[in-house]
Amino acid sequence: MLGAARAFVRRATRFLAAEQGIDQFLDLGSGIPTVRNVHEIAETANPAARVAYVDIDPVAVAHSRTILRGARNATCIQGDLRDPAAVCASPAIRAVIDFARPVAVILNAVLHFIPGDDFAAGIVGSYLSAVAPGSYLVILHHTSDSVRADEARAACRRRRRSGSGWPSRVDRPAWQAR
Repeated sequence: MLGAARAFVRRATRFLAAEQGIDQFLDLGSGIPTVRNVHEIAETANPAARVAYVDIDPVAVAHSRTILRGARNATCIQGDLRDPAAVCASPAIRAVIDFARPVAVILNAVLHFIPGDDFAAGIVGSYLSAVAPGSYLVILHHTSDSVRADEARAACRRRRRSGSGWPSRVDRPAWQAR
């Protein structure tokens, strides 16, 4: 599933940069970088594209910063996407992203870890309020709709045992969805 999620973000980035003229990307919960990351895809369409990565995990941030060494229009900060005001106010983010111009806000495979539908919606709304008209929102949200009930219960037990403390909307059967 991780490969499919990254492929989706690559397609969305390519579309937004090449066909919609978006040249600023805010990748929230960016994770440990692999190959063909957002800044690489965006720069292919527009060498002046600017990308800011945000992740809460210090290991992901360290890897990202290593990859970004020498990149003139990209940065990565350690931050909590659940605090949009702090992320958007970060001097490192503001050095790369001009919120007065359109921005592509990317939430790739992270919202399903945010507890509470209203809380998750509030986070998304806060980012949308921070960006200029003409901005785009890219969301990939996992579901358990195509997972058998016993597989979903097993995945839920694994997450609870891991001690992450992050309940997931994926754990809620489709019949319980609002």
